[in-house]
Amino acid sequence: MLIKGLLRKSVRNMRNFKEKIKTYFLNLPKGILPVSVDPDLKVEKISGGDYNLNFKINVNGEKFLLRLNVEAQSGLKNQIMYEYKTLKFLEPYKIAPKAYYLDDSKKHFPFGLIIEEFIAGKRLEISLASLKKLAKTLARLHTIPLGNRNFLIRWQSPLKEQLKFVTNEFNRYRQRKIINKEFINIGSKIINKVKSRFRVIEKKLKPTSIIHTDLVASNIIDTGYQAYLVDWEKGRIEDPSYDIAFFLCPLMNLWDWPRILTEKEKEYFLKVYEEESGDKAIRTRINYRIHLIILHLVLWAGNRIADVKEGLISKELGRQNYVRYRKLFDLNQLRKYL
Repeated sequence: MLIKGLLRKSVRNMRNFKEKIKTYFLNLPKGILPVSVDPDLKVEKISGGDYNLNFKINVNGEKFLLRLNVEAQSGLKNQIMYEYKTLKFLEPYKIAPKAYYLDDSKKHFPFGLIIEEFIAGKRLEISLASLKKLAKTLARLHTIPLGNRNFLIRWQSPLKEQLKFVTNEFNRYRQRKIINKEFINIGSKIINKVKSRFRVIEKKLKPTSIIHTDLVASNIIDTGYQAYLVDWEKGRIEDPSYDIAFFLCPLMNLWDWPRILTEKEKEYFLKVYEEESGDKAIRTRINYRIHLIILHLVLWAGNRIADVKEGLISKELGRQNYVRYRKLFDLNQLRKYL
């Protein structure tokens, strides 16, 4: 009875929230959207990122995405502004959604929000055709001229910044109420292993490109003719090897897919990327990054599990992804990089 009562309350709250969204859209200033807004607009909650609530809005046959930023993944004070600026920068290249409107006032909702283009398509699937589309999109992203983009986070020394970030998160995990001691032992060894090779690796990695940083399949939309990248919370300037290593990481494959990529699929993807980007040294640099990326992912999952147990995460987001946090907290994958 208690569970049924909670479910009814959750459904009722979502219904009220959708009505609030309708009212918000009906009161938007004219000209914000490329179509007029009428009372028959439809609001549909869709699955999305771990730090946002996403809704598909159907207005006069045109579809838009409303993103409400519940948590700031990057640690920025104005996360939603950063994402909006990133989307505007990427707009001419047609590899990300077009951003129509930013509202970070929090007058109507307790969160900042963006209204952006809804990319119609399906989540990237495992097929050579889809991998080819993604490889081409990433090559295009990683070769965009940066110019003077001061608003973008820049990791001037990619390995140093990555090691610092992972070490800080690792130390934070060690202070949690509930920790996995075996993970602490494995993680310490991996960090020390990277530190022992730091001087050799550091000079090989350069901040030459804008990267996405979160290339799970649900952040990649296959429209049938190309792959679009969505969920631009934490794009930054650094070495493109991070994106490629992250996408090929087995744990990230399992976030959305039922299996990991085969060696044949990885090889095909890399060959297309190398041809399109001209980056013939990408494989070597991927090997430099993968240890910390794997550790970071397991560590992130561990901290999110602790957040849920300690009541430090939105209940909505906690319910949405808890099972996947458990799947990522895979020490067997981590042991392979000792």
